[in-house]
Amino acid sequence: GEFVQSGLFFVFGWYLYRHQESLLDLYSRYCWACAAAGLVFLAVFLGLIGTVQANLGKIPHSQFWLAFVYNCASWLWSFALIGMFVKYLPSQNRFLRYVSESSYWVYLVHMLGTLGFGVMLYNAPFNALTKMGVNIFATTVTCLATYHLLVRFSPVGVLLTGQQHAAGSRQKFNKGAQFPGDTV
Repeated sequence: GEFVQSGLFFVFGWYLYRHQESLLDLYSRYCWACAAAGLVFLAVFLGLIGTVQANLGKIPHSQFWLAFVYNCASWLWSFALIGMFVKYLPSQNRFLRYVSESSYWVYLVHMLGTLGFGVMLYNAPFNALTKMGVNIFATTVTCLATYHLLVRFSPVGVLLTGQQHAAGSRQKFNKGAQFPGDTV
């Protein structure tokens, strides 16, 4: 199931890239409607979980319906976020461009960090929200650091982003110079 869900997101990203002119405009126009619909599906999902737990084994195909409603919420919020970024952040900036270029690497390795830091924090004397916050922060920093140090200027970086970053651009980025296409 996880492979199918992740595979669908990958195929959708590929399709969106090929049809971005029409789809990005559509998501921008309907971003708030998608966000609201995603919230409705989340509420239905939470209600359905309670119903399924209260009636274990009595609701036919309950796992399918839980997965379906959960995925509808995920997709709608993905459309909403894409649309909001297009609508409210229409021009590039260095920070978002860097995060965007690192995203595939982060996607590929984040689970190792999430699980690894989760194991390390399991017996820590913090509440669950603090552990989650520390885990998210540590995983994010680790993923971005490994991207910058091991991937960005390597052949792996070219494979993941389709563009070559010269070692000299490391200096330029650190000094705050603009990349071609950046706006201030």
